[in-house]
Amino acid sequence: MFTPFVFTITCPGALAANYEWHWEVPFDFTLEQISAKCSNAGNLRFKVGTNSDDDEFLTYTDVAATEVTVGDAVTDWRYDAKPRYVKGDVMEVTIDFDGASGTAGEDLCMTFTCTPG
Repeated sequence: MFTPFVFTITCPGALAANYEWHWEVPFDFTLEQISAKCSNAGNLRFKVGTNSDDDEFLTYTDVAATEVTVGDAVTDWRYDAKPRYVKGDVMEVTIDFDGASGTAGEDLCMTFTCTPG
């Protein structure tokens, strides 16, 4: 059995533009859970996929001053299955800083919990 690993994406201050994060995956893993929170009640949202389909695993999910957790139930994910990345895939996280022209999110912190193998 493999030990889970965790990584974070942190954007301090008020976001002023959309943001994309890309990571070429060095080994196979399953994305188990994502927790995200902002310091304000803005309209920030995010989605998760690959460089070929930016919402393959998770369509836009709102984040505000209360923590949002994705992955506690398999039905949280787009295809009712936990996302699986294989070595060489490019993981993409897209952050929409203000939703549909709403209030910008501030001090975003996202934590990803994964299981290798």
